[in-house]
Amino acid sequence: MPGETQEAVEREFLAWMESLALEKDGPFDQPPRFTYPIRWLPGSAIARSESIIAELGDCARQALGETPSVTAIEDPCDLYIFHQVANTPAVLWGGRGGNTHGADEYVEIDSLVKAAKTLLAFVCRWCGVV
Repeated sequence: MPGETQEAVEREFLAWMESLALEKDGPFDQPPRFTYPIRWLPGSAIARSESIIAELGDCARQALGETPSVTAIEDPCDLYIFHQVANTPAVLWGGRGGNTHGADEYVEIDSLVKAAKTLLAFVCRWCGVV
């Protein structure tokens, strides 16, 4: 979650796993060892009141014919760099698809076209071209 540190998350997780190992008839004879396959990526978020959300939402409404939902994702990503390092409000936006980063990842072409139209309208509006 935004504001949590790697040390705090790992400390809480490892304490919980150790408590499971100490349970009588628990799932472990001893605490398991862990390795982490990716680097730590902190949680990040911006307020719904940020103008980028309203502007992108309006552009998306024009391209999609409906108001898109504003939701969080549970996956790690580099968006925190914009928020926490560059102090820049930013969002994730794109086409629909599935199996993210998997061997059979896909994107729905119709949604990709709509996402591109939305981004074009947003960039033009944001930069004062329209």
